[in-house]
Amino acid sequence: NAEYMGDSFKTKSMERKQPEWRVPSAPERPKLKVKNSLASGQLVEFVPQKGNIVTWYTCGPTVYDSAHMGHARNYVMVDVLRRILEQYFGYEVQLTMNITDVDDKIIKRSRELGEDFGTFAKRWELEFMNDMKSLNVQPPEVITRVSEYIPEVVECVQRIVEHGFGYESNGSVYFDTAKFKADPKHFYGRLEPWSVMDVAKIEDGEGALSITGEKRSPTDFALWKKSKEGEPSWEAPWGLGRPGWHIECTAMAAATLPERLDIHSGGIDLRFPHHENELAQAEAYYDCPGWVNYFLHAGHLEIQGLKMSKSLKNFITIKDALQQYGAREIRMLFVMHNWDAPMCYGPSSMTESYAKVRQFSEFFQNVKVVLRNAKFEEQQAWTPRDKTLMQVLNEIKQQVHAGFCDNFNTPSVLESLSSLVTDTNKYLNDTNEKPRWPLVRSVGLFIHRIMQIFGLVEDSDIGFNVSDGNAESTIAPLMELFAQFREDIRTAGLESSKMAQPLGNADLSANLSRLLKACDRLRDEQLPQLGIRLEDRTGPHQPVVWKYIDKEDWAREKAKKAEEAEAKAAQKAALAAANKQKEEQKKAQARISPLEFMRAQTDKYSAWDEQGKPTHDVKGEPLSKSASKAALKAFETQKKLHEDFLAKGEQ
Repeated sequence: NAEYMGDSFKTKSMERKQPEWRVPSAPERPKLKVKNSLASGQLVEFVPQKGNIVTWYTCGPTVYDSAHMGHARNYVMVDVLRRILEQYFGYEVQLTMNITDVDDKIIKRSRELGEDFGTFAKRWELEFMNDMKSLNVQPPEVITRVSEYIPEVVECVQRIVEHGFGYESNGSVYFDTAKFKADPKHFYGRLEPWSVMDVAKIEDGEGALSITGEKRSPTDFALWKKSKEGEPSWEAPWGLGRPGWHIECTAMAAATLPERLDIHSGGIDLRFPHHENELAQAEAYYDCPGWVNYFLHAGHLEIQGLKMSKSLKNFITIKDALQQYGAREIRMLFVMHNWDAPMCYGPSSMTESYAKVRQFSEFFQNVKVVLRNAKFEEQQAWTPRDKTLMQVLNEIKQQVHAGFCDNFNTPSVLESLSSLVTDTNKYLNDTNEKPRWPLVRSVGLFIHRIMQIFGLVEDSDIGFNVSDGNAESTIAPLMELFAQFREDIRTAGLESSKMAQPLGNADLSANLSRLLKACDRLRDEQLPQLGIRLEDRTGPHQPVVWKYIDKEDWAREKAKKAEEAEAKAAQKAALAAANKQKEEQKKAQARISPLEFMRAQTDKYSAWDEQGKPTHDVKGEPLSKSASKAALKAFETQKKLHEDFLAKGEQ
């Protein structure tokens, strides 16, 4: 089997080569498709403009009353879709949401109650934000209030007028729909072409305080409203006024996001005229066809067969709902329905949601029992039933992916997870053989991950958060009392120290100093070692603030600050030494007369006048006008320096 080759043998195996490697073939995975209102509600593939970045504008609340469950459905599902894009598909979502705090409804309601409209709007805005926090809705990257973007609104209206699609009338400015329709570059009715002549809808979108009889066409709509007496107003080229409803979103989206948006979303009731007019305004503003690539419209929330709305007075506020049900049950209810389809809210639907939460909660408890009793030394060899459960897990993962790709089909995903829970419970209930805990952990982690994406859990540990059972909620009341006590002691010490100094009471000052140092030591050294950072109040009316921190991060940060302080001190010392040396050099130079100073510069000059002013360069050529000017300036500078030295009598 070997061939002799001089001093060595060559085996036949040395002549063999590695076979060619080929890329494995696999079926193509489903791609995300969404229901796009701009494509007649068809499912279309989702393709962001800039790779992994998704720009998204969503319509926020008009803050004049408590938010109801219809609002909750819209904003929770925007949150769920955003989490799916970010946490499952790996996109980076840049989300802007507006707050309409200048509006006919706000002005009218605040007048009725005798409140300042700005204060009135702030109160309802705060309640809305607290509602969102209670429902575990993540805040957007950018929040835009109309009252804070008036200059941008004015600029937006001006450009639309400049492009020929707006006109002024009696101090108000209107969008010229006829001119827009006649332009071949644009199209009015991208979302609801059948509604563009629906005057009733258009007038409803104009608001209760609008002035009639000023428009060229009934289908035109206000960009800028002339303010009547007693209404809020801002300066504009057309006089005192305020924004129309539709223009605010166009202007604030333009101010915070790129020219063309990937996603715009809102409730289905906003599709016409609000969203239709937003599109028209943006096209007129940018002078381009199209503005949004995907328009997503959330379905209605119905109660007893009717759309829940304030106008029908059949709404249930978020605060009231949260007194009856937990936030997790409410979120689960919304996840159990397709985001873009109508759904019913009531005791029956909430019972179903409660049952679904309990199913997963019980499952997580079962998994935790297995993991608490897990031992590495136990037998881990797989049996057929272990392989079967692993096969089920892999199949469910494929189903979940397909469900998310199918227009964010959360009901389908939940159904798949419920099936996995059922199969895993059967596996755990088999008393003939102990479960393989690593496999059970894998199942638990996968379901937990999807629950995180749905916003139903936040902790990294498997399972739902236990209400008031985590360390932070347990220690929070104690820390609030402790932080306030420490702040009271510190404040009293500071005030007493100021009083003691004029009295000359050294002992009292020393005792107060020790007290304040103890407060600082507690804040700067002792509490951080326990993972808590205490922050001093910035003002007399500011609340005390304490935060959980990572102890190891704190230690590293402390060491880093010490190094930076040491380097800063060394830099300061070096700078002081350099300045001292520079000062000594300056003094030494000041001792020299201007004649000696200039005649010593033989590398630049070859001849001087009787005062020492240079006349020729080093080559013997007369100085140019600019060179002579520079030399004279240097001479005068040295002259002044020397005269100051002589005047001071320094040696």
